[in-house]
Amino acid sequence: DIFDNTDLDVIKNQVKSKFNKTTLEQTLRYFKYTYPSNPVTVNDSWTVIDTLYPEFGVLSKMNYIFKEIKNNIAFIEITSVLYQDENFKGLDMDMMHLKFDLKGQQEGLVLLDIKSGWIRKLTLAQNVNGRMTIFFLDPQGVNLKVQVKGTTEYDLINY
Repeated sequence: DIFDNTDLDVIKNQVKSKFNKTTLEQTLRYFKYTYPSNPVTVNDSWTVIDTLYPEFGVLSKMNYIFKEIKNNIAFIEITSVLYQDENFKGLDMDMMHLKFDLKGQQEGLVLLDIKSGWIRKLTLAQNVNGRMTIFFLDPQGVNLKVQVKGTTEYDLINY
C-alpha cells in the first residue's frame, strides 16, 4: 500500500489548517461585499462571485438580499453556492499533489447599522462536501471524502 508509511492524520491536519487559516480572511470578505456598488432599497439584491478558498480552488457565488430595516438596522440575507474552479490545478504539499472536487452552500444574515455603516453582526453557516484526490506514487491517486461544516459569527462589541 502506497500509504503504509504515510500518516493520513498529518494530511488531514494540513488540509484542515489551510481551511482554518483562510476562514477568517475569507469571511471578512463578506463584510466588504455587504456594501453594494449602487444604492439599494428593501427587497433589492446583488451578486458577487469570488474565490472563497484560494488554496482549494473554491469559488463562491454570493447573493445578498436587503430584507428589511428595523430600528436603523438593515437585515441583509446571504446565500452562496460554492463550486470548484475548473481552472484550479491542485495543491502541492511536500511530495504529494492534491486535487479537489468541492461544492457546497452558505447561508447567513448581516445586521448593518445604517447610520454608522458598521456591521453589527454577521452569522454564516457553511457546508462543503466533495472529494480530495491524493497523488503520491500512484498515478490514479487515492480518493478521500471531504466534508466541512461550520458556523461563523461576528458581533460588534465595542460600539
